[in-house]
Amino acid sequence: MPDADAALPFEALMARLDALTTRLEDPALGLDEALVLYEEGSALARQSLERLRDAEARVQTLSLE
Repeated sequence: MPDADAALPFEALMARLDALTTRLEDPALGLDEALVLYEEGSALARQSLERLRDAEARVQTLSLE
């Protein structure tokens, strides 16, 4: 799923992470589904962090100009 999420704006990634968190907090959620959701959330979190690091690098570059 990370490939499909590559085109999503950062804000959409964060919204999806929020939705996953809400679903993971449901006590009726089964273990197998929880693991799938957790894996998706982990991938989205890594992608979001990478985008934040890229943005920080761009800001630093602009600050030096």
